[in-house]
Amino acid sequence: MGKLIRHGLLLALLCLAGVQAAELGAEKRQAIQTLIDTLNLKAMGPQMMQQLAGQGEAIMRQTALGVIDANAELSEAQRAEARQMLERELPGLAMELNVSLAKLDLSPIVNEVIFSVYGKHFETAEIRDMTAFYRSPTGRKVLRLLPQVTQESMQLSMERIAPLAEEAARKTVLRWQEGRKGAGRI
Repeated sequence: MGKLIRHGLLLALLCLAGVQAAELGAEKRQAIQTLIDTLNLKAMGPQMMQQLAGQGEAIMRQTALGVIDANAELSEAQRAEARQMLERELPGLAMELNVSLAKLDLSPIVNEVIFSVYGKHFETAEIRDMTAFYRSPTGRKVLRLLPQVTQESMQLSMERIAPLAEEAARKTVLRWQEGRKGAGRI
């Protein structure tokens, strides 16, 4: 199972590495590199790895359970046994994944993705304008506070959206149950 995870992770990284930067002139590449440096995007790779590592066990559990449940050749008893084995071995696999992730250097991939995306959507002058903004006092404050502001905004949004989503889900289930009753299936 550990090899399967490593191979899947490697495949995903290779797919990301396949993202090619658009044909950029030297001036635009330099402008983007200056923006990357200004935004300290070199830290993005390790941060992404930390996030993946933090979610690794849950992702592996969900993926493995999906594979177990989709395997039509397994009896219910075999599925139960496979689920138990997964729960026993998952902490060790997650630790192995975290060690593997910590060893990866994603900065070349992150840079190429940024070059490609920013090169596609922004002109050189616009990239320079963004760099100038992020070097200003207000821009530095945005960079410093953006993680906190984003987290608070998401938390408050979810607090307000969750009751609406729960109510919509409740109504959907009730409509489904009523439809099944009307069809004589419940």
